[in-house]
Amino acid sequence: MKEISTITRTHLALVLSVTAGVQKMDKALEGVDAILELITDQLSKGNRIELRNFGVFEVVERKAKIGRNVYENTAVKIPRRKVVKFWAGKDLGNRVS
Repeated sequence: MKEISTITRTHLALVLSVTAGVQKMDKALEGVDAILELITDQLSKGNRIELRNFGVFEVVERKAKIGRNVYENTAVKIPRRKVVKFWAGKDLGNRVS
């Protein structure tokens, strides 16, 4: 396969189709969509996703804070919010670096 810099949902399905021997691309897309939906659903419930040797997805809450609009030199209130954090696992970290 050709090297690309951005991996899309369709590309993931293509790789799944080739490596797992799934004959139909639409079935591979259903598999990718099911995994992404499961991850999204669990994170929206506040659950932690741990994929051994790959990494951990977790929802954390950022505190409210005062930011600064540099163009107008004014203070801006930034409300607290929940964000998804990802921590790379040991194997992923070693392969990337």
